[in-house]
Parts: sequence; structure tokens; C-alpha cells
Amino acid sequence: MNFASFCKRSLLLVPALLLVACSKPDQSAELKSYPVYGVCTIDSPARDAVIDGKTDFNLGGWAFNKQDSSVPGAVIVYFVNEETTELTTRTATRAPREDVAAAFGQEGVLNSGFNAVVAQNSLKPGTYRIELIQVSNRDGSFRCDGDVHRITVQ
Repeated sequence: MNFASFCKRSLLLVPALLLVACSKPDQSAELKSYPVYGVCTIDSPARDAVIDGKTDFNLGGWAFNKQDSSVPGAVIVYFVNEETTELTTRTATRAPREDVAAAFGQEGVLNSGFNAVVAQNSLKPGTYRIELIQVSNRDGSFRCDGDVHRITVQ
């Protein structure tokens, strides 16, 4: 192989190697490692909602440990960008949900509600999968079962 031929082949290989070397790993893969024994629902925004990213919006719902009907102290909301797999997180605050306690017939889940304010421009335009991780001092961290909840930010 002569030098010119070697250079042509090398120029074709370099971009491919750069793509492999520079690609980001799936940042959301770790979320799948958490055990699934939470039960939860995201009430707002609605599934597949289109959100104006230039204004604040509230993400709210309810979540608890379905194994023992306990309410862990923290809910971490992960917004997983479907194109880049980059994660954006928000810590939700707990709130009473009398409707959930009544629906499950369990007073122990009264404080299963959660709310997280997502500030304007904190999510880049794109489609996001929302994952919830509950954090308990007693039980560790676990994720919720249920359907995939997506939103699109414009």
C-alpha cells in the first residue's frame, strides 16, 4: 500500500473512531438498575403533553411503596432526553393526597402526593421520558412500575 492510499483509508477511519470515542453513554441506564416496587402516577402534565419550555410548569402526582404501603420521604424526578439520554433532575416536595388514601383505603398513603416545579428554560427542546425514583432511609432507592410518561418541550 502506498502512502496516498494509506492516507485516504486513515481519513475515512478517523471520523468513525471519533464518533465511537466521543459518543456519550446512556446516562439513563443506571435508572433501570433500581428495583421496581413503587407505585405511582403522574397527573400533570398529561402524558404526551407539549410544554412551552419558556415558562415554568408543575409536575405532580402521587407515589408510594406498594410492598408495605409506606411513603418514602423523597421523590426524585428524572427527565430523560430521548435523543441524547441526558438527565435533568428535580426533587419533588411531598403533599397530602386524600383521594389516593381513599382510593387505596389506606390512611398511611395520605402524604403520597408530590410536586416539582420545573423552571423556564431548564429543559432543552425535545422529547423527554419521565422517571420517578423514590428514596427511603429504610428501604433505599426504588423506581415505579407503570406506563411510560413522555412530554415534549418546545
